[in-house]
Amino acid sequence: MDLIGGEFAVRAVSLTKQDGIVVGVPSGQQQGLDEAATQAGVRWTNVIVEPDHVALEYVAELIENGELHVPAPATAPLEDVVEVHRQMDEGHLPKTVLTM
Repeated sequence: MDLIGGEFAVRAVSLTKQDGIVVGVPSGQQQGLDEAATQAGVRWTNVIVEPDHVALEYVAELIENGELHVPAPATAPLEDVVEVHRQMDEGHLPKTVLTM
C-alpha cells in the first residue's frame, strides 16, 4: 500500500511478490506504475476516498452520546520515531502522533 505516490509507488513494485498488488492511496500520483507493474507481473489499483457527510454525522453523534469511545493518541517527539515504531510493532503503544 503506497501512501506517498510518485516514485514511491514504482519502488513498491519491487517489494511486491509475483501476482501481488500495489494499492495507491494518493490517487493520480502513480506515474510509471502501470509499466513497472506490468513488467514485474504485479497488479495495481488506486483507492479514492470520498468524505461521507451522513456517516461522519452519525459517528459524531455516537461519540457525543458516549456510545463510541475514541481514545486520544499518545504523543512522542519526532526524535523518538525509531523507538515509537519498535514499541508499536510489539503492541506496547497505541496510535501515536509524532510532535515537532
